[in-house]
Amino acid sequence: MQCMIRAKFARERIRDKCRDQFEQVFDNENGRYFFYNKKTGQSIWEKPAIMGTESMDTNYEWAATQLQKMYRKKLARKHLADMSKQWFEKAYDPDTKQFYYVRRMDNLTRWDKPPFIAKDDDADLGPDSKKFLDRDEEIKWLKEQLKEKEAMIKHTEKARFQDLDQKLRDERLLTAKEEPRGKQMDEWTMEEVVAWFESLGFPEYEPAIIEHKVDGLLLLNMEEQDWEELGVTSKLHARKIQVNMKKYQIRYENKQNKVGKEGSSSDEDSGLSDLSISSDPSDLLEELMEGEEEDEDDEDAHMHQEEEEDILPPTEEELLEKKRDEENVSIEIIYPGDGKAHPKYGDVVQLHYTATVASTGKVIESSRKMRHRPFEFVVGAGQVVRGWDVAIKKFSFGERSKVNVTAKYAYGTKGG
Repeated sequence: MQCMIRAKFARERIRDKCRDQFEQVFDNENGRYFFYNKKTGQSIWEKPAIMGTESMDTNYEWAATQLQKMYRKKLARKHLADMSKQWFEKAYDPDTKQFYYVRRMDNLTRWDKPPFIAKDDDADLGPDSKKFLDRDEEIKWLKEQLKEKEAMIKHTEKARFQDLDQKLRDERLLTAKEEPRGKQMDEWTMEEVVAWFESLGFPEYEPAIIEHKVDGLLLLNMEEQDWEELGVTSKLHARKIQVNMKKYQIRYENKQNKVGKEGSSSDEDSGLSDLSISSDPSDLLEELMEGEEEDEDDEDAHMHQEEEEDILPPTEEELLEKKRDEENVSIEIIYPGDGKAHPKYGDVVQLHYTATVASTGKVIESSRKMRHRPFEFVVGAGQVVRGWDVAIKKFSFGERSKVNVTAKYAYGTKGG
């Protein structure tokens, strides 16, 4: 053994000396390597015999060794994976719907994949497990087909019911339009409400009435925000509907108060007949509907103009509020504006201002000197003091004015 080891070390030393003495050079003309003896200056084509199979370049020898190791490891892993696939069989559990592995030699089972088998590879599935798996996949496919057919049947039934419901609704609407309606609005059906709106000349609200299922009782108890949900945003339309509903509201109140006797009801109806626009329009309606007899080409423009103007008479509360505003806010025009563009509720305005104390004249705030930019707010949204919301609506574009505001409409008595 010692002789063999000594011989091995001796060969390695001789080969190292041979590498120092010979240089491996590539000949471009012949396309091959030759070996140059640095001491004698001679060149030979064959590698020195003492080198055996080893390379003259130690770096080349190391790289080749590493590549061989990597290749051997890859072959070893592949061989172990093939052996694992021969040792194990993949099985399917129909109860848990999961896969497990059985070792063939002793029938031991495990849930995780055997070692050395790659992620994209797997053991062969057993014949019995394949039958169970095919059966479960077929059952799953049949369930999906059944679910799709049930959904199709429901969709077809829904479409048929909608068609029948629409047809029945159209028949009821036609009947409601042809037959006279009762005097008590709370007893009206949805179809009768639709027919009544059409008689007023407002067929555009019929889809919303049908969508919200508005009957006579609901119509009598609707509030202002409910009308907006029906799409009634025009003041002219809203006023016309309210005037025509007045007699029905009185009848409903009398009915609720249990005073709607037959005799008094007859007298009451005769006394309310002047509220109906179909027989004898009131003075208010004549004012609202002014211009309806003009040419058809001018009708839409006139209606739009009527809606933009405040055509409704102010209520008692509005008059009191206007009086309070005039008592607490006064405006002195310094430089008039264009007199046309006045802010309205919901508009965003930008302005410069200087706020002073009335008694001392002390400046407490200024958009130019303190903020260095225009002040911006939404009119009527409560973002500023009451005096500002009242005064700004009277301004026009480009106007400069002095606004005197009482403490009540500013920051209160404690605020100065």
